[in-house]
Amino acid sequence: MTFNDNKYGVLSSLTRTWFFRRVEDGGGILHYAGPIDLNNSATSPSILKAFVGILLLAESNSFHSSPTTDVTPRTRLFSSIGQTDLAGRQKAVKKAGHYLAPIQGQAYRCLDLDPRLCDFQRSTAWHTPRGFTVMTNLLHAKPADDFGVICKAVDISQNPTAVASLETESRVYLALRHLQGRCIPKVHGYFTVWGMLRLLALEDVGKAIPNGPISPSLHWKMKAALSLIHNAGYIHGDIERRNFCIRGGDVFMIDLEFSRQTQDRKRVENERTAVDML
Repeated sequence: MTFNDNKYGVLSSLTRTWFFRRVEDGGGILHYAGPIDLNNSATSPSILKAFVGILLLAESNSFHSSPTTDVTPRTRLFSSIGQTDLAGRQKAVKKAGHYLAPIQGQAYRCLDLDPRLCDFQRSTAWHTPRGFTVMTNLLHAKPADDFGVICKAVDISQNPTAVASLETESRVYLALRHLQGRCIPKVHGYFTVWGMLRLLALEDVGKAIPNGPISPSLHWKMKAALSLIHNAGYIHGDIERRNFCIRGGDVFMIDLEFSRQTQDRKRVENERTAVDML
């Protein structure tokens, strides 16, 4: 339930399964449907159909109230108080490489990220052709050090092509690590969550440049950011206004999933021309 704002959940003993729904503005009421006997194929759906049907069940009248009063489960995130919670938080952050994106060979090491460290802001999520992007607060070893990132996420089980694409993008960020924080976002980690999601946690570099006229000074900064990537032997691969972000007076380029190393000067010049046309 952590990943869907505690709206829907599943409890299963592998033979019987219950589905849960939290009632909005219901004073913490938790509704449930079930149990569904997954071993009785004559009268029950397969586990796949049961999970696919969860949203339909959530809107049906088959849910019943439980005595739960907590709107948000207390274990959703690590608490900011209590020695046990803080010790667990510190251990989980250490396992996540302290968000320093450790390197193994020619790639970022993919580490397990405890879901209790991730406060996903679901209302900010937007879908991409391969997955989705969501603003996330990452809990640090000390509560005062918690910080926000932008997570690019893909479903490991459903989209192996997207996983490969994210892996490729992470390698581009690594190859351009000398530009991180200068014209591209800093990488805070490459993670697996629940064994289901692959995440690339990136520095928040502000908002995309809005529609409308672009001043000469801003245009120059956009071309300067792109030139740094070109000088490193790469093209960006997707020159669109949405991929230029501005934070304060600095311009950053995001979404490097189509970036590739190249010596083709024509492709480099085409990108520079594309910036002039934005």
